[in-house]
Amino acid sequence: MKNIIVSRLNGGLGNQMFQYSVGRAISLCTGRELYLETGNLERDSLRESLIQNFNINCTFVNEQFLEKKMFWPIKLTRRFPKLPHPKSYTRYVREKSFFYDKSVFSIRGDICLEGYWQSPKYFQFIESELLKEFSLKKKISHYRRMISNKILNENSVSIHIRRGDYVSDPKTNSYHGTCSLEWYKNSMKFIERSISNPNYFIFSDDLDWAKQNISSNHSINYVENQNDGKDFEDLYIMSLCKHNIISNSSFSWWAAWMNKNPSKIIVHPKKWFNVTHVDTRDLIPDNWIEMP
Repeated sequence: MKNIIVSRLNGGLGNQMFQYSVGRAISLCTGRELYLETGNLERDSLRESLIQNFNINCTFVNEQFLEKKMFWPIKLTRRFPKLPHPKSYTRYVREKSFFYDKSVFSIRGDICLEGYWQSPKYFQFIESELLKEFSLKKKISHYRRMISNKILNENSVSIHIRRGDYVSDPKTNSYHGTCSLEWYKNSMKFIERSISNPNYFIFSDDLDWAKQNISSNHSINYVENQNDGKDFEDLYIMSLCKHNIISNSSFSWWAAWMNKNPSKIIVHPKKWFNVTHVDTRDLIPDNWIEMP
């Protein structure tokens, strides 16, 4: 019987894509079967598993499957991650830090991954496979088809403005922070020095703020929120833009990473988190442009 790798899903779509990608990379390297475990999402009323809307290669399981497979209490493993247990049990692997950790590829036997794994170094060698697997299972909605047709026929630049809980929740704001209006203006100036006739497409969870604050001598299109639970479609059409200005969000990070334009310009914030103890050197690809 094949060994397995279980990657535990947690957070929004961008986080889920990182968690799938590290599991998929290890699966392809070692011949293990990949499972995605959804227990964390089932307990979070604000989150749901959106990644199943892509053509991904795995099996979805719940926490009960994991308990049965591991024969080892998950809660006990979380509290005492270094507690020794028999080798026949599934090994619980918690992400050590924000850095790329190549040692996860050499762990033998059945393993269960928990963490965010936010570095393309884990999966850059399977880029072509992931680009195929992160295609949508179903056709996008009519409104988004109209937007995507325009994106494909223009010198399109996406701007992702993440506000929401980054602004409204003091705890979230203190950890993540937000990109300032000045930062967006400087990023747009850089784009306008780099390409001709940019056509901006703004994606935001606070379009009213964007409409009141973002202006340009070039065309701006505000992509209206459909409130239909299909954020994966927004990520997809964002990835169709020729260039991207991304916020400190894994959602727009993935749109930029999936952008297939060989001459794409990706502008990202230098400061990804508001806290100083998280080092993001392994998060950003070398050819993306850092904007202070």
